[in-house]
Formats: sequence, structure tokens, C-alpha cells
Amino acid sequence: MKTYQKTLISLTLTLTLGLTGLTIGFANSQTSAQTPNKTTPTAASIAKGKKLATKLCSHCHNIETTGKSTAYRAPPFRTFAAKWPLEDLEEALAEGIVVGHSIMPEFELETDDITALLDFMGDLAKKAGLVKK
Repeated sequence: MKTYQKTLISLTLTLTLGLTGLTIGFANSQTSAQTPNKTTPTAASIAKGKKLATKLCSHCHNIETTGKSTAYRAPPFRTFAAKWPLEDLEEALAEGIVVGHSIMPEFELETDDITALLDFMGDLAKKAGLVKK
């Protein structure tokens, strides 16, 4: 009987800690998803993001509200916010985006550049009517 009680207590404790860890992990993922755009994007940040996109990305990606990308595998920037949470790109841009083809170069951007680029992408998607304003 004592072995059964010890096993039950151990299982209960393990389950409780596991669920607590899941809850903490879920809460942290919710918080981190809101972290990149703590403030409303400014015109200056959007302009900086467009400048970065023009310099680094427009060779392959369309960075306008209409039209196709020059590289057939490169989705237009206006579609990103409609397909994925832009916050998910934050870490990849900071650590270097690596995709499944060799055409796209690896980028590692600073925090303010990442914010500006994401602000531009979100604004572009709104102007294109792909996400709510």
C-alpha cells in the first residue's frame, strides 16, 4: 500500500509540474508574441523598414501593395502578415534566416532594424487590404 501511495504522489507531482511548465511555456509564448511591437509603428519606423526592404529584399521579393515578386519562390512582402504572425520572424531575423534554397542570403539584423522591417511589412499588408487596420 505504501508503494502505491508513493507512486501516486510521484505521478501527481510530476503531472502538476509538467502542467505548470506547459502553462508557463504557453504564457511565455503569448508574451513573446506581443513583445516585438510594444508600441504602435511610427511613420519613421515604417520608412526605415521600407528602406531596409528596398536595399536587402526587393531584388527577389515584391515590396509593394500589388504585383508579383521577381523571384518566383519569393512571396510578396504584403502577404507575410496574412500568412504568419510577423513576430515569428523576429528571432529568425536576429539569428539569421535560413531557407530551403540557396538563392536567399542569410541575414542577421539588429533589434531596431528588425522592428522597422516588421513595422513596414505589417503596414504594407494593411495598405494592401490583407489584414485589418
